[in-house]
Amino acid sequence: MEYLRLIKYPGSKKSLLPDIRETYAGSGSGLFVDVFGGSGLVSLNINASRIVYNDLNRELVNLFAAVKENPAFMKESLERLLDVPARYSGPGREPVETEDSPAYYIMRRKARARNSQLLDRKSLSFLREGGTKIASGREIRAFETLYRFSTSFGGMGNTYGTQKEKSSYIYLEKTLHDFRKISSCVRRWKIENLDFREVIAKYDGEGTFFYLDPPYQGKDWYDMTFTRGDYIDMKHLMDSAKGKYLLNLGLDNSPVSGIFGQPSRVVEYGQKNQSSGGDNRSSGKIGFFMNFRKL
Repeated sequence: MEYLRLIKYPGSKKSLLPDIRETYAGSGSGLFVDVFGGSGLVSLNINASRIVYNDLNRELVNLFAAVKENPAFMKESLERLLDVPARYSGPGREPVETEDSPAYYIMRRKARARNSQLLDRKSLSFLREGGTKIASGREIRAFETLYRFSTSFGGMGNTYGTQKEKSSYIYLEKTLHDFRKISSCVRRWKIENLDFREVIAKYDGEGTFFYLDPPYQGKDWYDMTFTRGDYIDMKHLMDSAKGKYLLNLGLDNSPVSGIFGQPSRVVEYGQKNQSSGGDNRSSGKIGFFMNFRKL
């Protein structure tokens, strides 16, 4: 499935996108509110006439605000970042093979590996030098956030990639390739930096659809602590909501799953993790909790 994404981020719902889109389409709602927007993956790939992206993480909110308000700077900075010396044809030579030949593919793969090594060591000082579009300090910090999450292990933003992950150069190449589509989507968003209680109260009403993918309790992936009390507050809010909602919650050994009762449906998903001993496949179950039946 083709999809848009801007950064790596833990807890991505890539595998659930078809189910999320189908559920929203069956709600008959016009306003889509991504309560815990995170990486923006769902908001970037939902077919809604109006979208509210919300997150409590100021770094992420600042990143999407920069993509919305100054896309030219963000795109040019990506182009300059990826302009590293290692070319696909090797130093000083043009490729003699055609692009669909095995030799060209191997050459390109090796050059991308070299580019990733150079990219991980490349300074971002050019952001503060001449040559890029005019940008504020806030927009410069936004690009630094994009770089940090895209080159870090698992999108954690504070540890760097390993050979088991797709190279940071390949990852950012795709970001640049899709950037026009990404910025076109983000341009239509309303971007908020609110607690989930506030954003639900602000936008609740008939015709509103809330998508809730809250932080996993007990995980240190996020810059905030989400407690059992927060889940209970969310349950009370959604019970009284005028709008429709979809809550995704992991069901495997979840300490909070009982709060929301039985899910409307359960989706099994698989994840492929590489190890030195070969491929290991793990699977889990995600509950879809809803207050409506699809049209």
